Amino acid sequence: PLFLALRSHPAWVPAGTDVLFFENPRLVEAAAQRRTPFAVVALNGNPAGAALALLAQLGACGAALRYHGDFDAAGLGICARMHRLGLVPWRMGVRDYLAAVAHAEAQGAELPRDHLPVPQTPWEPALERCFGRSRRIVHEERLLPGLLELD
Repeated sequence: PLFLALRSHPAWVPAGTDVLFFENPRLVEAAAQRRTPFAVVALNGNPAGAALALLAQLGACGAALRYHGDFDAAGLGICARMHRLGLVPWRMGVRDYLAAVAHAEAQGAELPRDHLPVPQTPWEPALERCFGRSRRIVHEERLLPGLLELD
């Protein structure tokens, strides 16, 4: 139904409009609660169908599309896919990852380790190496509220 709705009534925003795409729907809920002044979309994992149509439509409008996901093998793989589709990986660099790990450790959180193969991170190859050494998983909801502030 959503895919058909997008075909009948394509999404449109003015060129340059910031649109943040997240992996987890919890970020959209938090954005609504905080009344963020920019568009936030949850892909709920690896996007298909309607989500890909929405990405294409917003990209065709000239929107500034950014993506953030989990710091784990699956999340980095999704981010690489989004990067290939034209989205800018946002706060998905080595410094972001190391800061997220340090913050979690300072809070006493025990981060699980990822044993899956580490995907390539073409937007920042050093992230692939850094994550490959650490393998500590940081889910994006742990990074609230900082992800809901544009810099």
